[in-house]
Amino acid sequence: MSSLSRQSEAKKNHGEAKKNRSAEGSLRCVGYLLLCSTVIVIAGPLLLLSCGTGWSWPRLLPDHPGFTNWRTLLSQDTGLLSAMGTSAALACLTSFTATAIGLIMSRAAALSTGITMRVILFLPWIISPVVAAVSLYQLLAGLSLAGSLAGVVAAQLVFAAPFAAIILRDVWNHQTHQMIRLVKDLGGSAPAIWMHVIWPRVRRLLPLCLLQTALFSWLDYGIVSVIGGGRVDTITVRLFALLREAGLNQAALAAIMLMSPAIVFGIPLAVQRMQLPAILNDGAEGLSD
Repeated sequence: MSSLSRQSEAKKNHGEAKKNRSAEGSLRCVGYLLLCSTVIVIAGPLLLLSCGTGWSWPRLLPDHPGFTNWRTLLSQDTGLLSAMGTSAALACLTSFTATAIGLIMSRAAALSTGITMRVILFLPWIISPVVAAVSLYQLLAGLSLAGSLAGVVAAQLVFAAPFAAIILRDVWNHQTHQMIRLVKDLGGSAPAIWMHVIWPRVRRLLPLCLLQTALFSWLDYGIVSVIGGGRVDTITVRLFALLREAGLNQAALAAIMLMSPAIVFGIPLAVQRMQLPAILNDGAEGLSD
């Protein structure tokens, strides 16, 4: 009787787990459909507007449909490709540097018992980026960094590094400290602690952290416009310049280029965010085994 009851309970638990997985999969499919629909609704009108010249209300299509803007994209007169390259370089530099600094800051925040480190982590996000850029301009100008790519990276790190530290803060949880203590008690060295305890946890959060900080840098306009001073020509600076010049069709093309990384990486990032808790739990169980 006890064996039959255990088998019945196991079948019941299996059925409930299967039902939960099915419901979770359905919710994810709905989320993906909503995400794709949002992208189509936002990018669709911009794509139509970029395929031509001129536009008048309330027409949906441009006055003169064609692919003139896309054909001239490769020319140096528009400057869109060079601006996109500058934005990509800026995003890569900021994301990798911010992730490295954020890991150190998250470790310091985990070891800190007061609220000082928490204030340091969250304070930049209370201040407007433009106000912070204006405040930092004199300091960067004194260091001959104003109007340069390095100065913009330094100013963006004021926001990106604490952001990365907030994302990586969960690496240093109670179980991590227990595993570090266990490895030390067994005679493990610092490289062993890093390779077998810290790195597996950091590796799972690394794509999310890099993408978030890169997108922050890619979409930034306030810091680039103030610190760059017109010398650092990014895709956001070019977009607002085209809007001021009433180049609506070229501005639509620039907007599509600005949105392209978010569109390309948006769905994988959404998948990563939805699967992070399960991944972290699996990693924790693997380490405990």
